Amino acid sequence: DRVKRKYQCQGCPRRFRRSEHLGRHVRTHDLVKPFPCPICLRSFARADALKRHAKVHR
Repeated sequence: DRVKRKYQCQGCPRRFRRSEHLGRHVRTHDLVKPFPCPICLRSFARADALKRHAKVHR
């Protein structure tokens, strides 16, 4: 990978090129996951993750 990924997550080994991508990722480590799936009740920290997950129920 030739692109410098200078933003390191403190909760896991992942690194990001942009600070806003790190900020979005950090929310995945939160214990609060306010987006529950209405079908299986799995919860997500981000609305887009819930939307992506919903495809498994189709």
